[in-house]
Amino acid sequence: MRSNQPGGRGDTRNATINRELTTVLAVLGAAVEWGACEANPARDYNRRFTRERRESIHPPSSADVEAVITRCPGLFASMIRFLAQSGCRQKDAGRRRSPA
Repeated sequence: MRSNQPGGRGDTRNATINRELTTVLAVLGAAVEWGACEANPARDYNRRFTRERRESIHPPSSADVEAVITRCPGLFASMIRFLAQSGCRQKDAGRRRSPA
């Protein structure tokens, strides 16, 4: 696995490395339990080098949301109001369907 660390290609994100490392760790842990191998080398991997960087989320102010809503037609205004009040992502809000 190569990360964005010096010497790596820089095309694999740390979150991906950590997720895959967790899978490898579990598989090798099971192999040790079953006697298929004696040690789990994935335990020795130092995750300090693959810490995930998380950017802060700064939601828009109520005034900004209202300014956008006043400029949107009908259902778009309703969707924006729904997104602002629920914290739902735009992609997920578009998938919602009313009960039949």
